[in-house]
Amino acid sequence: MSNVYSYRYRANALLVQASGSGVDDAKTLLATVRQNQKQLRQIKKEINLDMKVVRAEYKQLWSEAKDRRSWWQQAFLGKSATERARVRRETTRERDEKLQPYGQLKIDIDEMLVQMDGLKLKLQKYISENK
Repeated sequence: MSNVYSYRYRANALLVQASGSGVDDAKTLLATVRQNQKQLRQIKKEINLDMKVVRAEYKQLWSEAKDRRSWWQQAFLGKSATERARVRRETTRERDEKLQPYGQLKIDIDEMLVQMDGLKLKLQKYISENK
């Protein structure tokens, strides 16, 4: 979970607002926006890798879902399919809760990338008009 906050901090730090005047400033800002977009895409790749690890951990737990009753209860009563299903549902719910902040962060990064694309278009238009 702490990774999510560090990713969010890094992503927010990269969101650039246009300021300055002149073609040279616009070119500099355009280069900065492009670099920041590359960094945001890298952050998104790291998030995807973290999500993949979480899914793999929970996939293993899900496949190992066992009856949580004591061994003598299992021996006497047998394994319960409903108990295994309950454990799998719990595991799936826990996985989804753990992945939710990562998913929201990916959406936030996509929104930032779209904002930066809009800024890039404005800067490119400004540069082409004021050559």
